[in-house]
Amino acid sequence: MRDKIKRENIKNVIVVDGTVEQIPYEDNTFDIVMSGHVVGDNYDLEIAELTRVVKNDGLIIDCIGEDNRTREPDEELLKRGFESFYHVSKSGGDIYRYRKKVDK
Repeated sequence: MRDKIKRENIKNVIVVDGTVEQIPYEDNTFDIVMSGHVVGDNYDLEIAELTRVVKNDGLIIDCIGEDNRTREPDEELLKRGFESFYHVSKSGGDIYRYRKKVDK
């Protein structure tokens, strides 16, 4: 992702390595926070931290990688107000992406 950002001279995307429980940015910093399938070990803490750094009316997006696994939608994310979007990966897996608009 960093290579693509540099190659395409993208100025409004920041890649952060670390844990979702302690995002090193101030409250209400971003319009969109996109995670790579990091939600699911401690939903309350993880979603609270993502929500903290997203501006009001911003979006939280959670994506999983492409593979050949069979999956069901994450019912816990759906119960917490996330929408799911489904597609089949190139290798045949069930892929769900999740999105939630933040209302503070």
